[in-house]
Amino acid sequence: MLSTITVLGLIFANVGVKNKSQRTFLEELFSLLPAIRGRFNFCNLARYSKFNEVTFRRNFSKAFDWAAFNYALIQLNVSSPSSALIAAVDASFISKAGKKTFGFGKFWSGCAGKAKKGLEVTALALIEVSSGTAWTLDVCQTPAGLSAKAGKSGKYTRIDYYIEQLLDCSKYLNGVLYIVADGYYAKKKMFSAVLSMGKHLITKLRPDANMKYLFDRTKNPDGYKGAVLYGATSDLAFIRELFDVTIKAATILNIDQDFQQELKDKLASLHPYQISKKGGHLQEWYYDWEDVDPKHRHQTHLYGLHPGHHISVDKTPELAKACRVTLNVKGDKSTGWSQGWRVNLWARLKDGNRAHQLYRQLLNYVQPSDKINYFAKGGTYPNLLDAHPPFQIDGNFSGAAGVIEMLVQSSEETITLLPALPDEWSSGSISGVKARGGYELSFQWTDKKVSSLTIFSENGGKTTIVANGKKMEVLLEKGEKSARVLF
Repeated sequence: MLSTITVLGLIFANVGVKNKSQRTFLEELFSLLPAIRGRFNFCNLARYSKFNEVTFRRNFSKAFDWAAFNYALIQLNVSSPSSALIAAVDASFISKAGKKTFGFGKFWSGCAGKAKKGLEVTALALIEVSSGTAWTLDVCQTPAGLSAKAGKSGKYTRIDYYIEQLLDCSKYLNGVLYIVADGYYAKKKMFSAVLSMGKHLITKLRPDANMKYLFDRTKNPDGYKGAVLYGATSDLAFIRELFDVTIKAATILNIDQDFQQELKDKLASLHPYQISKKGGHLQEWYYDWEDVDPKHRHQTHLYGLHPGHHISVDKTPELAKACRVTLNVKGDKSTGWSQGWRVNLWARLKDGNRAHQLYRQLLNYVQPSDKINYFAKGGTYPNLLDAHPPFQIDGNFSGAAGVIEMLVQSSEETITLLPALPDEWSSGSISGVKARGGYELSFQWTDKKVSSLTIFSENGGKTTIVANGKKMEVLLEKGEKSARVLF
């Protein structure tokens, strides 16, 4: 192992420290810091050193490129010159009293969960991906009086100050493609600055040990007793759906090709859905935990099945099967909005009879009352408003949506008729129902078979109708009123 003096000699040669007195002082300082006890001030430093207090004050007032020094030290410690590095930046609160102290102001304290009076320093670090080791590259103290808000009037803010630090250290970030920061840095001004450096800013999403992106948050979804979690299935489902529709929108508009590719790369790297080895259900959490309330009304982790579209019986049968197990575990009785959602979930699983069963339960009569009793489960008041309890319009909307999901399901490419038709609706008709792509449908069915269909296209285009076990392409001009198709 190299001695402190040897390491310093190598670094001084790298950063061009030629002044003998400055080299001697720095060698003394770095030999002293690990051994000193008590406060790090000039008086205490002089007490344990061969230099007096005046010498310390004089040398500390001299300019020195600490970023260059730290970078040279990092280069001596990385596993390989070709090691992949990412950068991380974060501000930290330091408790301090004294109105005359430089930078004294009101800053956010993560520990306290609120803004407090003290100091703030921002550390920029380089992280070796293979070893997970981080080294500090640069530290700056935030001046007092800067607004914490991004600002739209051209006013100089803390975000501008943080950006300056990145720009000042940009020459040490040549091999770095990604800069990681917490949610506070997710401002348009910061993104623009990082992109102008030819790099990508990653906030909220972070790689775990398997290099899969997880979403980190501090609030606990209902159903598991805990305070902090990461990689919740619901969060990842929201992100998947958001990335997917953003990519599709940009493709249709033929814009942001580079951004599209970035989203595609991140989408492929998101932590995958997990199926419980214990019960075969879709895991709600990153780990296969035992749920303390498995019949809880929330089923947010099934968002990808409905209202999302990236889980389906046809495209992801194993995940769809796991969703089915989850719903069976939760049971059929729940509060109004939750029961309405489950109607839609069962319809997406193409189980019309189960969806219809829950729909009928959603219509159970509930006597109006001033008391709130979640254990009484949901139903409908005499005025046909949903009994959550108390009233919650979500139950009415989701119940109506569930009826449509049993009769019509559509995507950008296909429109499926009677995908989850219950036995009790073996014959019937529906008119004026909307489908994705700007289509309006009216059709009849007998003995569970579509007998006629009228389709209107608002925008014009081509879609594939799926009905009676057959597929048929339909091409309509913009504003074409109808095309009658007999099956």
